[in-house]
Amino acid sequence: LVRRHSLLRESALLGAMCFAAFSAVWTTLIFLLQSPPYHYGSAMAGFFGLVGAAGAAGAPTFGHLAGKQPRTTIRIALWLSLISFVLMGLIGKQFWGLVFCIILMDLGIQIAHVSNQTRIYSIAPAARSRLNMVYMFCYFVGGACGSYLGAVCWHHAGWWGVCSFGAGVLGLGLIAEYLYNRSLQRSA
Repeated sequence: LVRRHSLLRESALLGAMCFAAFSAVWTTLIFLLQSPPYHYGSAMAGFFGLVGAAGAAGAPTFGHLAGKQPRTTIRIALWLSLISFVLMGLIGKQFWGLVFCIILMDLGIQIAHVSNQTRIYSIAPAARSRLNMVYMFCYFVGGACGSYLGAVCWHHAGWWGVCSFGAGVLGLGLIAEYLYNRSLQRSA
């Protein structure tokens, strides 16, 4: 399936990249919340989990659009997530800014996830579970790498390092999506 379907490879790569950026934030958020200017504990990280859920709640609205125009929703998701990371770097040290950026990031990542799954399910309906297994394996490998690299970035450059890592990974995702789309247009 991986060898045969470039759409599966693209979706798995983009999913891994999105989840890497997402995991970098959630792994290091407690470090940010414990440091100045916040000085909060782990209970506040739980609050941000609820804030993130509010962003994720908006993803089903895009699920309908993903069924009709999945490439468009992928682009929207990547740009939305990238913008959230840039803003997190700029205004993430202010409470309201961090809340806003977490909602934006979660919305973008969830839209990407829903869109990617919609795309892969359209490849071969009889092989949905195998397609999803490939996608989710790559997704969680990306998340594990993002957790590790997010902690490394925090250690070396603090919150700016984490935000730069997330923005960089999502920027590479946009480039990958563009290149995949170009190759599809050439082969059509």
